[in-house]
Amino acid sequence: MAAFDPLSDHNYICEVMNRNCHDIASEVKYKYIRVQLKAIFSPMTLSRDEGRDRSDYDIMVKICDSAKRLSLSDFSKFVDAIETDNASIAQKIRNKFQELSGRALPSQQKQELPVLNVVKDVPCDFEQTPVLCQSDLQQNRGTLSFLSAQAPATRLELTGLREETRYSMNTSPRGKALIINNEIFQFLSSRDGSERDMEMTIDMFKFLDFEVSVKKNQTSEEMKSSLYNFANDTSLGSVSALAVVIMSHGHSDDTIFGIDGEMIHRAPVNYITKFDCQQSFTGKKCPLMIGKPKLFIIQACRGDEEDQPLTNNPISEAWIRSDSVNRDEVSSDANEGDLQSDGPRLADTADMCFVHSSSLGYKAYRSPTSGSPFIEVLTKNVLDHAHNTEIRDIIQKVQQHFSQTQLGNERMTMPDCNIRLVKPWYLMPPTASTR
Repeated sequence: MAAFDPLSDHNYICEVMNRNCHDIASEVKYKYIRVQLKAIFSPMTLSRDEGRDRSDYDIMVKICDSAKRLSLSDFSKFVDAIETDNASIAQKIRNKFQELSGRALPSQQKQELPVLNVVKDVPCDFEQTPVLCQSDLQQNRGTLSFLSAQAPATRLELTGLREETRYSMNTSPRGKALIINNEIFQFLSSRDGSERDMEMTIDMFKFLDFEVSVKKNQTSEEMKSSLYNFANDTSLGSVSALAVVIMSHGHSDDTIFGIDGEMIHRAPVNYITKFDCQQSFTGKKCPLMIGKPKLFIIQACRGDEEDQPLTNNPISEAWIRSDSVNRDEVSSDANEGDLQSDGPRLADTADMCFVHSSSLGYKAYRSPTSGSPFIEVLTKNVLDHAHNTEIRDIIQKVQQHFSQTQLGNERMTMPDCNIRLVKPWYLMPPTASTR
């Protein structure tokens, strides 16, 4: 364990920032964390780094340079600020600091945990609700455990967190979900195994008491139409939350292909983008969901890079396929597109949570028989923990799993997230007895 040494800490911070500056500047929006940074940097520093008419990327490059001169305590606060916009980048910084220094970077956040009350087993008719419960009969009492086999035979109910301080999830149904699954393409390879992903996702949302609408094999224009119609569904006014799942082939710059998508002259055509999804559900475009949480799950490649394990311990399974287009068709210097746009105001894009199957620039993987490992692990963690765990922590559990798991043929993947939630979000599936 390295001894405390301010000079060494400075060297570690500089090295960490040198290695992560590009990722921070690319994936963390300055305007979303500026309030937190005002408590860390002096007004003169922020004013100088903001400059005049600089993009978010350029500002964050300057901020990263200024962060090299922070104390260890203030640097920890800086990483905490990054975490509010991009938890995976913050974790990457913490991992690198620990790798270099031999000790964990302390978090300066003070989180007040909700008070939890234990409620005994919930009676359940398993024949009518096989998706919601597992047959864990206890001592012939005719009751079932509410959660999966890994969870205790109890249900934890949140009572200590006042409703005005968290997102309300008290409607029935809890929310509405749209699932778009593109499997058969006109010009690209079929996404064998995606049917299993769709089934797992439907089961997850039924468990959460969401009404589910499924669209299969849609062109790019049909995908845009589905998003528009969903955002303008008048029944959204009577639910607490919204979810959109898109499973398809993808490309760099967060492009997501319709079934008519292809590469022409090394450029993608017939696709939608993450930006299109975001814009469809802003406060202006989807007023019935203002102030309500919105979850977006995207199973698609975000580039052509392949994550490799740090240790040479190959697994012989050869079943993993990617959701990207052919390597020979992919341009190495993709158009920056929507990612370089400053985008709308935070107020328009607040209350959104994007979860990706891979990091920006990397492939996503899928088994032709059992589906995507990302969808499998995500749905399992939601089923196991949605009753008492905030959604940020559920996503982190998924990321922790993949940080230590090799998929096969020395491939790894790291799910990514972009969180703009302004309150804690507990998915709060209803008890079986209320169904």
